[in-house]
Amino acid sequence: MKLRHFLLIGIFTLGSFVNAQEVKKNAIEVTGIAEMEVEPDEIIFSIGIKADNKNDLADNEKKLFETLKNAGVKNEDIKFKSMYQNIYAKNGKFTKSYQFKASTKSNISKIFEDLNQKWVSNLNVAEVKNTKIADFKKTVKINALKAAKEKADYLLESMGKKPELLLRSWKLKTTPAIWFFL
Repeated sequence: MKLRHFLLIGIFTLGSFVNAQEVKKNAIEVTGIAEMEVEPDEIIFSIGIKADNKNDLADNEKKLFETLKNAGVKNEDIKFKSMYQNIYAKNGKFTKSYQFKASTKSNISKIFEDLNQKWVSNLNVAEVKNTKIADFKKTVKINALKAAKEKADYLLESMGKKPELLLRSWKLKTTPAIWFFL
């Protein structure tokens, strides 16, 4: 029994010595940061229309489509989202929700002015995007890698060394980190 305990303690001790024998290399870790401001080229609006009955709701829907068409919004850019009827109200209020996409080229202030009607219950910006965002992300990552390389170069130059080998490069929270071997 004592022999087993002695062997187990010896194995655990030997295992901890093996893990303690790490080979440390001279390395430097740098991170590069790059930013870019991007203006949106596509804005998605959410709009709700209301009416007291189904016929008025259909008329308001036609007015909505006509107003958006006059503002330069295409029919395929208008999407139906939901419809609701309040059955507890005396006259049964009807509401419909839509989303429509407008480019920044269209006159957004004119759209807001034209849709400032009694039958519009709400109008807000649902989403703002840029269609070239993937290209912009690539550019920012490349600029961040260049910034990291420049930082490594001047840090190693201050010690009188030059980067010889790129050891690792990975993405961590969209900020690339680069390791150089000394």
